[in-house]
Amino acid sequence: MSFFEQCKQCSVRLDGGSGVLFQPMTEDYTYILTAKHNLYNESEEKSIDDIKYILYGEDEPKNILKKYEHSTLDIAILKIEKIDSESPYKEFEQPNNGDIFKFYGYPKNRRDETEKIKYFDLKVGDIRFSEIVADNESYYNQDDVIGCSGGGVFKEDGDNFYLVGIECRMDAQSTSEENNTRLRFIFIEAFDEIIENNRSELEPLYPPYMNDFTLLIGNIFFLTGMEETETRLIQERLKFIAQNLSKKLKPIDIKTKFDKELLIEGLDINEFSNKELWSMYLEFLVISIFIDSCSPISIEAIEDIYKKRKFVFAKASNWIDLKEKILTSNLSGVNKNGNVIICCDGDRTPTRLEIKSKSLVSIANAILPENMRVDSSIGKIHEDLKFRHIHIVQKQMIDDYDEGVYDSATATNIEGIIKNEINKAFN
Repeated sequence: MSFFEQCKQCSVRLDGGSGVLFQPMTEDYTYILTAKHNLYNESEEKSIDDIKYILYGEDEPKNILKKYEHSTLDIAILKIEKIDSESPYKEFEQPNNGDIFKFYGYPKNRRDETEKIKYFDLKVGDIRFSEIVADNESYYNQDDVIGCSGGGVFKEDGDNFYLVGIECRMDAQSTSEENNTRLRFIFIEAFDEIIENNRSELEPLYPPYMNDFTLLIGNIFFLTGMEETETRLIQERLKFIAQNLSKKLKPIDIKTKFDKELLIEGLDINEFSNKELWSMYLEFLVISIFIDSCSPISIEAIEDIYKKRKFVFAKASNWIDLKEKILTSNLSGVNKNGNVIICCDGDRTPTRLEIKSKSLVSIANAILPENMRVDSSIGKIHEDLKFRHIHIVQKQMIDDYDEGVYDSATATNIEGIIKNEINKAFN
């Protein structure tokens, strides 16, 4: 789906205004993020039954379940029944002057037309506390923007799209002839305050899988290139292990504990919502269970694992090109002779799976000591640590398929075979 279609599909009409569908960290309900003033007629507050929303491409008004308003800012969260649609990610990076975004809303003068939604090109011009002032790149008069209040301000990033904020008002308010070249929107981070004040009823603005590893089990250990019978037997055992550890451990807890330590140096913090990050982290945990003969069902257990191997998430078309960023990432906690496991979105199944020490010498020698984040036991980083891609395990299994390793595999001995293969990959 194109960025244009993504933005349209999550934009809703909300009575005389607009809003944005957002899937929080739950499978039980969905949010509409909007401007608070859309919930009022003049100064009179609307009742729950009087607030209706209409999905993109539909005409049937629907009811909300509950509303939650910010105490001072012009924003609100509406809880509605679960909607199965593509949701934007939350934008974590504060906008900067000159940033370019798209703003989508439902002008009243288009609501009788076939295409009711309209988008505007925005350029950030000023940041004033919680409100961000942006310029319309084209001329629009008042009639073009009435009804867009509460609409979403979006950013495109590859295949993903991010909700940057919610529009709260135009600078020009008086006549239909007045030029609306500037509008104001509220950065999405402000919605966290509403959620924090209603913590027992609202979930954070993260995807549902951040609260449940089981939603990612279908996205791990693909084993492409093996016959279906062997693949199914191996995957069933690997996913059984993943299912068990998912009962005690959540991605959001890992993110809270390790935060930027999970990311390669310089990677955008928006990647915390990346499905590939948490899918590969689940693979990392399952691999560690086999190597260490343990069940890492606690944060404390992961800290022990990090002494031997540490997870680092990256994003690139060729992970080998990231050598300097890998060496300057936070590698503290890993003991001498430990492994740094690189998990790379965009290069998930590379052919080259290990960075040899000799190829790191010149890069390591050029990095200032204060830019190295390693334990005191590490003398020469390129010699004392091993740098491997997480696909090294699956590649070992796939390569050994032709050697007949799985010819005698059964449901009772497959776990031992998997353990041998994983240990072989790391020897």
